Amino acid sequence: MVQNFFAHLFERLKVSAFSRQLFWLIVLFIISVGNFAFYVAAEKRIDRANELRLQAVLLADELRQSSDDLTRMMRTYVLTGKPIYKAHYQEILDIRNGVLARPENYQGIYWDLVLDDDVRPTPRSTVQKPLLELMREAGFTPAEFNFLAAAKANSDALVSIELEAMRLPENTDAAAEELWQRARLMLYSAQYHQAKAAIMRPIAEFNRLAAQRNDAAVLNAANVALLFRVLMVLLIIALMVSLWRTYQALRLTLGSSVEAVKNKIDKIAEGDFSQTTSLDLTRPNNNVLGWLSEMQGKLQASQAQQAQLALHLHAEKERAQVTLSSIGDAVITTDAAGRVTFLNQVAIDLTAWSLADALNKPLVEIFNIVNEATRQPVINPVHQVLEKGKTVLLANHTVLIAKDGTEYNIEDSAAPILLDNGELVGCVLVFHDVTEKHRLLRDVRWQAGHDVLTGLPNRALLADRFERALLHARRQQTWLAVCLLDLDEFKPVNDTHGHDVGDQLLVQAAQRLSGVLRAEDTVARMGGDEFVLLLGGLHSQEETRLSLQRIMDAMCAPYLIDTLRIEVSASVGVVFYPDDDADPDTLLRHADQAMYQAKQLGRNRYHFFDVHHDKETQSKHQTLARIKLALLAEEFRVYYQPKVNLRTGEVVGMEALLRWQHPEQGIVAPGGFLPAVEQTDLIIDIGEWVLEQALQQIEIWAKAGASWPVSVNIAARHFQMPDFFTRLQAILARHPDVPAQLLELEILESVAQRDIEQVRSVILQCQSLGVTFALDDFGTGYSSLSYLKHLPADTLKIDQSFVRDMLDDAEDLALVKAIIGLAKVFARKVVAEGVETAEHGVLLMHLGCDVAQGYGIARPMAAQQVLGWSVDFVTEKHWQVWSDVPLELADLPLLMAARDHTQWVNNVLRAIEEPNFFLPVAKLGTCHQCRFGQWYDTLGKQRYGHLAAFTEMYEIHQQVHDKGHKILRLRDAGEMALAREKCAMLISLKDEILTQLALLQASVGSGSS
Repeated sequence: MVQNFFAHLFERLKVSAFSRQLFWLIVLFIISVGNFAFYVAAEKRIDRANELRLQAVLLADELRQSSDDLTRMMRTYVLTGKPIYKAHYQEILDIRNGVLARPENYQGIYWDLVLDDDVRPTPRSTVQKPLLELMREAGFTPAEFNFLAAAKANSDALVSIELEAMRLPENTDAAAEELWQRARLMLYSAQYHQAKAAIMRPIAEFNRLAAQRNDAAVLNAANVALLFRVLMVLLIIALMVSLWRTYQALRLTLGSSVEAVKNKIDKIAEGDFSQTTSLDLTRPNNNVLGWLSEMQGKLQASQAQQAQLALHLHAEKERAQVTLSSIGDAVITTDAAGRVTFLNQVAIDLTAWSLADALNKPLVEIFNIVNEATRQPVINPVHQVLEKGKTVLLANHTVLIAKDGTEYNIEDSAAPILLDNGELVGCVLVFHDVTEKHRLLRDVRWQAGHDVLTGLPNRALLADRFERALLHARRQQTWLAVCLLDLDEFKPVNDTHGHDVGDQLLVQAAQRLSGVLRAEDTVARMGGDEFVLLLGGLHSQEETRLSLQRIMDAMCAPYLIDTLRIEVSASVGVVFYPDDDADPDTLLRHADQAMYQAKQLGRNRYHFFDVHHDKETQSKHQTLARIKLALLAEEFRVYYQPKVNLRTGEVVGMEALLRWQHPEQGIVAPGGFLPAVEQTDLIIDIGEWVLEQALQQIEIWAKAGASWPVSVNIAARHFQMPDFFTRLQAILARHPDVPAQLLELEILESVAQRDIEQVRSVILQCQSLGVTFALDDFGTGYSSLSYLKHLPADTLKIDQSFVRDMLDDAEDLALVKAIIGLAKVFARKVVAEGVETAEHGVLLMHLGCDVAQGYGIARPMAAQQVLGWSVDFVTEKHWQVWSDVPLELADLPLLMAARDHTQWVNNVLRAIEEPNFFLPVAKLGTCHQCRFGQWYDTLGKQRYGHLAAFTEMYEIHQQVHDKGHKILRLRDAGEMALAREKCAMLISLKDEILTQLALLQASVGSGSS
């Protein structure tokens, strides 16, 4: 039925007999391959069944073997009492239960040999799996697995008997022989043998069931394999029959043998169309040999037609050559291989090749063309035509080199020669001489890039030369000097002698510049009497100076024009690339600025452009613009730092401090931006903005019940404005609810140095409104006492640089004391800035200054944080202790002792916690060498040696040094954990010293000293 279906299909598709036989041959081959694959699969099933049988035997045998090994080890142990047998017993048990990994080739291990050789079994992997789990994963039937599980359970029961026998003699301190005997009897008793038999019976049943199942599987697979072997033999026979029938069909299709068909094809390939072949077949035209004979006859007829066509083509060629010889363009024709077949007279004249010499030569020999600029050979258009079969135009700037060496600029095109049937038989090349046209174009192009008067490059050509010079400087990493030269006093020459003389002077100047420059340099005329010079390949300014001096000498020499002797000089501005890494237009602008400076300095000289100064100027302008934008964008913030009465702990005022909330940099301090605007009117806008903010904040705090005066810093430029008082009056008018007495203006004492009377007048006007004044950073200026006498300031503010260092610097202490004295003499209030420690505050109180501000009191904070801070503020306990105690300057070292001691301990702690902070042991010194120890042994002992609080510190101070040395030695030994443990003891000792110092200070304060 299937064969009939395919036969009907082959008839409809007109499939040949050979193709049909080939189809059935392929089908039989595919079936044979599939049959072989099934046969191999059946053989593998037999192997798999045998593998399962072996696995079953091995697993069951391992259970039996492990039980026997356990029995043997236990019996040997109770007979000999040696622990090694007990250890092997446990090891066998752990392997079976999956506690240990299973050894390699476990079935072949005899534990008796292990004992004799003392060679441990080697695990084959790290996988630890119980024997029962391996049995469950082996693919046994439920009945088979149940027998194995029963045997495993019985073996475990036997193990419990063995373990009991093992523990029996171990239950007493001294194992009596009687107990060992009882243990041996347990292992040889009837109960023990019954338990042993209970293991073997399930194993025997398992082996029987497994053997039956595996035998059945092997038999079934063997029968299937036999069936496929029989089918294989039948298919091989069918393949042989199909091969024979396919061969017969092939011979019928060819019409003869393969050798006969090959001979016929060879004759046709050799061009032998005259012989015919007589066929004995019934239908000779339905086979290959018949088709070949028919084609041979047609080719013979076609050969005769081609002979007639060749005669006709020759006649047409003669007419075409006459036509081509009469036209004005040069014409060259080639055959399909690119060999010359014809040249007309114009082509002969341009190439200098005669027709006889050129015929049959490759076109590249006759038509030698190169690029006008690079002189590299140009791809011959004829080759492109013969390759692509399309018309091709010659590239611009092509030069034809004739046989005699003459060169012509040409324009041409090449087109294919095609027959009516589209066959490509050659190419025709047409070209003409355009040398004169190119000469005219070169002249026009030269004039476009050069100055007509001097012949130098003009602006257009300079732009190209400039880019090349910059590129060369970048590649060679050298300097490029860009010079702008302007003739001095050239206009008077034009005005006095006329423009013709001026033009001749410019021509001579251009010639001199060209003469003194190197070949790689460029000189161009910018217009008028300005010239640009590009000096490349420089390595130093000194090298540039030598070149510039040659130029200056050449330009200063007298100019002889007809009978006139004219003397002019030149001014040159110079900028260096890449020191000034800018574009050409910017470099020329900078050179122009430098040239202007040269003229300003007296002419007849050169001047170098200062890149860094220019960048600083640009940066300053950009900074000013950014700060102005920050003011408009409300990026500024006002922070407030409290002023506190050290003696009473009362908050007596605030100082308004400007901050910039920068979008990228965060909070920026005044020192980061105010210096850039102090000499500009922008400082006035900023100052008035701060005044407005301060007055608004005073009003807010007043409503909350806190009437604090706020001081605002006023810049010198702002205060010196003629209308300062009027503007301040207007600002105060916008805040009618704010008492003017709560606004304090801080000015520097240097403000009065220009016009003290004017400053005095403005201060008095402002004070008439109620505003108070303070002299900020007092002591840093150069004013005399007369300034202080004439300036009606209400408060003096001691500069923080003096306050901060007065504990260590006697000169700063003397300055602070002097300023406080001046304030008392002139009846002025005094405020100290820069209070950072409790000792600063104590000393200031005893010097007569009770009001202070600084980080030791509070850092500047946002306005919304001030009220919360004031509620939580607690004055320093040291200030409370010393506030009413008269202190002599001789007691100042006592205030410093605590700080010196704390700093010493903190250095030790840093050496442990900070890897980058290295402190040598020797640097600690002894308890008599540190600053605290030196004070203790000298000034301290002299003034306080009779007080108990002083004498009790000595032993504690010794312990501090001992502990510090031990900590550093532990660090050097690498015992960091132990060193950190001892740091806690060091801190405790430090606190004891501080406690004693507090007691000592209290004693001094009470007057007991």
